[in-house]
Amino acid sequence: MSTPRATRGAGASRTAAGIRIAIRADASISIGSGHIMRCLALADGLRAEGAEPQFITRAHDGNLDALIEARGYRVHSLRGDVGVTRSEHVASGEPPHAVLLGCDWHRDLADTARVLESIGGVDWLVIDHYALDARWHEPVRKFADRLFVIDDLADRDHDADLLLDQNLVEHSQQRYHSRTGPGCERLLGARYALLRPEFAALRKRAKLHVIEGKPRLLVFFGGVDATDETGKFLDAWSGNEAARFVADVVIGARHPRRSLHEQCRRPGVTVHGYVPAMAELMAGADYAFGASGTSNWERFCLGVNAAVVSIAHNQTAIARYLGEQGWFDSLGDARDTTPETYRRALLTLDPASPAALARRERLMQAVDGLGVQRVVRRMLGKPEAL
Repeated sequence: MSTPRATRGAGASRTAAGIRIAIRADASISIGSGHIMRCLALADGLRAEGAEPQFITRAHDGNLDALIEARGYRVHSLRGDVGVTRSEHVASGEPPHAVLLGCDWHRDLADTARVLESIGGVDWLVIDHYALDARWHEPVRKFADRLFVIDDLADRDHDADLLLDQNLVEHSQQRYHSRTGPGCERLLGARYALLRPEFAALRKRAKLHVIEGKPRLLVFFGGVDATDETGKFLDAWSGNEAARFVADVVIGARHPRRSLHEQCRRPGVTVHGYVPAMAELMAGADYAFGASGTSNWERFCLGVNAAVVSIAHNQTAIARYLGEQGWFDSLGDARDTTPETYRRALLTLDPASPAALARRERLMQAVDGLGVQRVVRRMLGKPEAL
C-alpha cells in the first residue's frame, strides 16, 4: 500500500464549497441498494456544506441511477455486466466478492479513470464497493487527492486516507490493522452510521412513542428481497398470532414477485410501495421484521426492536454477532427461513415486555443519527465536536 499523497490545503479547516468529490458505488439485483443509499446520505451531507458530489456507477440490472439523478446528482454510468464468472475470480485470487463488479478490476479502473480525468480529477474519491481493493485504489490516486473507503467486511487490503466501517462487530479496532496503511484514519462503529437527517430529527418523537392498541409492525426486507421474505411473512399472517397485530408491509421496487400486492390483501395489513419517508413509517412502528445491513442502524436510531434475517452471505457474520449480543432477534439466514419461522416469531412476540423496552433504550444510545455530520467534518479537516 502506498503512502497517501498530501491534499491541497491539507491540515486547514475547510468548507465543502469548491471541493470536488466523486463517489464510486453500485446497486444491482445481487448487490442490493444499501451501498448507494448510504452514499446518498453522505452526498446529501456534503451538499449541505456546499459541495456537489458526482456518482460513478456501473449499469447493472437493478441499478439506482434514476434515483440518484432524481436526488439532484450527476451520474457517470459505466457499461454494465460484461460476463465475468465467479470461477474466473476464484482462480485468479480476487477478493471474495469480486464477481459483484461485473467486469475485471483493470477494466473498471480504466473506466473510472476516464471519468475522473474528464472532470479534471477530484479532491476526494469515495469508494463503497466490496469488489475493489488496494490494487485498484493505488493507481486511481493519479486522479484523486484523497481516497475514502467505506467497508463492512475487512476481507481485503485498502490503500486509503480515510476508512469507515459503521458496524458493531467483535474486535472492531483490530480488524483493519493489517488491511490499511499507517497513514489511514479509521472511523469505526455505529457512531459513524450514514443515515439521512430525518432519522435524527425523529428521535425525540421516537423516545416518547408508546404502544397504543394493537402493536404496529413494520415489514421491510430491502429493495430487492430476492428470497421473498415478504411473501414468507405474509404466509405466516394468519390465526390468533397475527390477529394481535397490525402491519405496514413495504414492498421494494425490485421485488421479484409482482403478485405480492395481491397477497397483502389480508386483515390488518397495509401495503406500501416505494416509501420516500421511511423514517416516518419506522418511527411509528412498535417492532420490525427486516433485513440486516443499513436498516439495522436506522432501526437502532429510532429504537425499533426487530427480528432480522441475513439476506446476503456477506451479512451473516455481522448479523450473527449482533443477535448473539442481544441487539435484535436473529432469524438466521434468509435461505433457511420459511413461513413457519415467521409464524413462531409472531406467536412469541411481545413488543411491550420490559426486556423489549429496555432494549429500545440500548439501541438509541448506540446510534444517534449524526454519523453523516461526523464523517463530513472529518473529510473537511474539522474537529468532530458532536
